[in-house]
Amino acid sequence: MSIVRSSKNIFFFGNQGAFSASVFSQILQQGISISRVFCASIAPASVPENALSVINPNNGISLDTLARDHGIPIHYIPNQSALNSIISDEAKHPDYILVACFP
Repeated sequence: MSIVRSSKNIFFFGNQGAFSASVFSQILQQGISISRVFCASIAPASVPENALSVINPNNGISLDTLARDHGIPIHYIPNQSALNSIISDEAKHPDYILVACFP
């Protein structure tokens, strides 16, 4: 089964760290169409001081910028109850959920 050429509703969950952004970038490069991005952060570029960065954080890759550049709606999730609220409000539930470093 290939999700690359599918018309499925696919959500991506990540955070503002470089690892999530690099995984998301690779997914987009493979031609996988993401319908929504959920980011464990309260605002763009608000990486916590203790965030683990696997890739140089100054490489210009950010999850919110990649999503915005591809016209993909991004939701910032400050806590679990906010996530539950957004997910339950979605008119269309996802067919697939892809995750990279979401708490």
